[in-house]
Amino acid sequence: MAEDITITYETLFELFRREKDRQELQKLWDSYIIDVSEFIRGQQKIVMSDPLTPEARKKVELHLDNIKRIIRELYERREKKIVSMALDRTRTRSDIFDTSIMLENERELFNKLVGVLNNGRHVSLVSMTSPSEKPPEQKPEPVEQKVTKMVRFLHPVPKFLGPNLEQYGPFSEEDMANLPAKVADILISKERAEEIEEQ
Repeated sequence: MAEDITITYETLFELFRREKDRQELQKLWDSYIIDVSEFIRGQQKIVMSDPLTPEARKKVELHLDNIKRIIRELYERREKKIVSMALDRTRTRSDIFDTSIMLENERELFNKLVGVLNNGRHVSLVSMTSPSEKPPEQKPEPVEQKVTKMVRFLHPVPKFLGPNLEQYGPFSEEDMANLPAKVADILISKERAEEIEEQ
């Protein structure tokens, strides 16, 4: 989890409020998805715990539903902004868009949208201006392929730099992270982590 950030209902609500009130896409820490997933699992364990009275269980379940609603609405607001950014990128052909504020999965979505929109825009414009000519086949802009692996840490691992000088960690025992395959393979070979196979 990012330093000094503890996931709570209030934390998530503040992220949602900030995303709703500001036009620009807001920066989230890199492990946001993993941290929120772990937080949800923790809340679900509370719901399933035996000592809870029916009234207390209902209250916790309602709290969990509210948390999931905020997470979903936050995602949808970010998704709309990313779609809008992809449209702007296609229309202006500008390279000044800062994708570093996006999560990795959001960056992949943005790149794919730009490729599809560029292709569709070119084909449409060519067919309207030169209907008698067959438009040349347009390939989407290359999308950076990031092969990753989900791993679970078997031992604590301090901060470290990857092959391209990206910073990772620190990680605690039992933490899970989606890491570039090269980084994950090194951790696995050193028996610091194990791969979690996707179902």
